[in-house]
Amino acid sequence: MGREGRDRILTLQGRLKEDGIKVSIRKLCRILGYHRSNIYYASKTPRSASKPEQRIVEKVRDIIDRYPAYGTRRITWVLRKEEGIAYNRKRIHRIIKMNGWQCIKRPSGYRPRVKGLRSDTPLLNHRWAVDMTHIFTRKDGWCHLVALIDCCDRYLVGWRFTRCGSAGFCAGALEDALLQQHIAPKSTGLIIRSDNGLVFGSKRFHETMTKYGLFQEYITPYTPQQNGMIERFFRSIKEELVWQREFASFDDGYNAIADWIRHYNETRPHMALGYMEYEEDWQIGQCYIKANSLVKQQALLDTAA
Repeated sequence: MGREGRDRILTLQGRLKEDGIKVSIRKLCRILGYHRSNIYYASKTPRSASKPEQRIVEKVRDIIDRYPAYGTRRITWVLRKEEGIAYNRKRIHRIIKMNGWQCIKRPSGYRPRVKGLRSDTPLLNHRWAVDMTHIFTRKDGWCHLVALIDCCDRYLVGWRFTRCGSAGFCAGALEDALLQQHIAPKSTGLIIRSDNGLVFGSKRFHETMTKYGLFQEYITPYTPQQNGMIERFFRSIKEELVWQREFASFDDGYNAIADWIRHYNETRPHMALGYMEYEEDWQIGQCYIKANSLVKQQALLDTAA
């Protein structure tokens, strides 16, 4: 309707009033087919966005240069820790958007997903997830990384990087993790979750499982989301390290991976821990995980009821 229609209604009402006819705006709008809310609407002048401080912009740019794969939440967390100020995440997002620093993400699509068992657990050393990925180096070609992660607190309990992806290599990574976590043979009912790869069904791998009294469970074929904890770890290491540089040799790749895993376990903020560091806020993070687990369990009970 706009301002012209509003002025037309008011002019008509005034002329009718001069002729001694009193008609309300409600009645005029009903006769003429106008919405009465448009009569009283006053357009608001758009607020000009305040220009952010140059110091904060430069700090955000510095964090992006150091951690190119970090999203808005992790950038905000790092900035809060380094500055000691509780910056609003929307403010940081606005700075990133104004400067065109956003990453282009591949659309997830709408393909139906299999509903499988989740790999997370509220107990430490109750379930570990294991998997293998491949990383290319210029001199030594394709090398292989196997990793084991605790499905409770996302701590990487063990890993190995080698030129040969044999079954003994995966069994050795498992045994290294058990020794580092001080797990004695046949002392716990630890569950090892893996996909259906040949190395995880080999005789050498089963010997290690039997020696320590571990239980092995396989995911449903072609459903990697059932092993999502370790799959998400591999995505993180590839986004934040592997895809950002080219490794000259096996030794170069090994050193870079070792440094990044140390960063992952000690200083990298984890969403599952409430964006807290593992070493510094471990107990708080455990409470956060347990609280989330209880909320999910209660939601399932409410749904079943």
